[in-house]
Amino acid sequence: MTTIDQEKKEKQKKYSTRTNAKKGYYAEDGKRVVGVTTVLNNVSKNGLIHWAWELGIDGVDYNAYRDEMADIGKLSHKFCLEPFVDPDEFEKPVLSDYSPFVIKMAKSGLRSWRKWIKQNPTFTTLFAERGLVSEQYRFGGRPDWYGTIDRTPGKHTRIILDLKFQPKVYEESFFQTAAYAQLCVENGFPVDQIVILRMDRVGAANYDEIVINDWSIYLDCFLSLLNFHEMRKLSRKQNA
Repeated sequence: MTTIDQEKKEKQKKYSTRTNAKKGYYAEDGKRVVGVTTVLNNVSKNGLIHWAWELGIDGVDYNAYRDEMADIGKLSHKFCLEPFVDPDEFEKPVLSDYSPFVIKMAKSGLRSWRKWIKQNPTFTTLFAERGLVSEQYRFGGRPDWYGTIDRTPGKHTRIILDLKFQPKVYEESFFQTAAYAQLCVENGFPVDQIVILRMDRVGAANYDEIVINDWSIYLDCFLSLLNFHEMRKLSRKQNA
């Protein structure tokens, strides 16, 4: 094993001991820190209320439909990112846990992903779904994909790629990816650009790209939500 391979193995070990998909994220002092997704739960989702109302009018069980859409997104991520995730960190999906409809829709998302890969042949993966922790702001998260793409000849653009399998990209996705950028930069992975890749779950294998070159305002929004989350915990503890 070369010195470079040893350093890579040690770096991966460092991340795996501080992050775990089931057990959460931990700072170097051993204390657990909040995850990005948990922080984003503080964002008001007024649109979902109207959506739930419309489903009810149509006689659709909102909770069952929401869970089914969440399963499609989760399984789509697994299908798309499996070849790029460190085998020690990848949790292989158990297909028997999903309905035939969910599996079919997830494979439709995979077709959109493969179409994007075909049209971006210069992309090079450095890691996918690696758990990272911010010591500065004390939160953790798992960016979908980090690597380089030659978007201009001879120039490697360092990119965070976030996969979305939904009809549109919502506001909190900008806050989420900005938080992921902070995690990458703090852990020695510079970021030139964020790309949110929204992919269709039905019909043709289509996708839309949202390219973000300046995410400072979105990071400020996320950090404000993080502060609110921590203050709210203290408030609830005081009022308990």
